[in-house]
Amino acid sequence: MARLTRQQLLEAAKNLPTETIAVDELGGDVVLTALSANDRIDWERTAFKDGEVDTKEYMMGLVAKCLIDEAGVPMLTTAEIGGLPAATVTKLNKAASRLNGIGAEAVADTEGKSGGTSASDPASPSLGDSDTPTPA
Repeated sequence: MARLTRQQLLEAAKNLPTETIAVDELGGDVVLTALSANDRIDWERTAFKDGEVDTKEYMMGLVAKCLIDEAGVPMLTTAEIGGLPAATVTKLNKAASRLNGIGAEAVADTEGKSGGTSASDPASPSLGDSDTPTPA
């Protein structure tokens, strides 16, 4: 594999991966974006405090940071996400978690591709099988 240049790395920061998610229950599609490292840390600071999980911020805050409009700007606040149907928020949270490498399933996918972190790594928050977040 070729070594990346500084310019290529800076360009990657401007072109984070996105994923279009069908939200049939609302009659359309939405676009989620991967978070930058800075945005991920900001989200983690609000979702995990003093070893406790703020479930509202974990679920809805992640969706609020990732759900973007055509210009790449977040569409809704955490409070506005809270007004959506719970099943829709859960679906979007799972997709945003996968897109951002958050949770046991995403970590397992990463391990298979790069031999990276372990699913038991405490720095990798996990929804696990029960969809209950584990603090970092």
